[in-house]
Amino acid sequence: MPSIEYWRNKSTLQTYDIETQRKDATFGVYGRYAFDVKGWKPYAGAGWAVHFLSNRVNAPTLGLNDASSSLAKGGFALLGGASFGLSDKIDNFLELKYHHIPDYKQLKINWGLTYQIK
Repeated sequence: MPSIEYWRNKSTLQTYDIETQRKDATFGVYGRYAFDVKGWKPYAGAGWAVHFLSNRVNAPTLGLNDASSSLAKGGFALLGGASFGLSDKIDNFLELKYHHIPDYKQLKINWGLTYQIK
């Protein structure tokens, strides 16, 4: 299944006039196996994703005025979760996903809705 994810984290230390920001836009493909349990569907899976990572720091007192860097890296992911049927076509899901990217590691908790096309 295809996946698109985005997150952004911003921190500010007003005492030292420091501001940082990290962003990640992720495009991935995952395979998962769902276990058939009455009323809910636990699942486990793995996949591969490309992460477009960017960092920005603004710390004028340290001599860093809007310093930034960007890079793209691929990495594998493991996931596990469960979906709960709300109707014939719509499910609610909760999952834990671990991305292993060289020099970066991410652990995410995702919640959302899915729509079944078939």
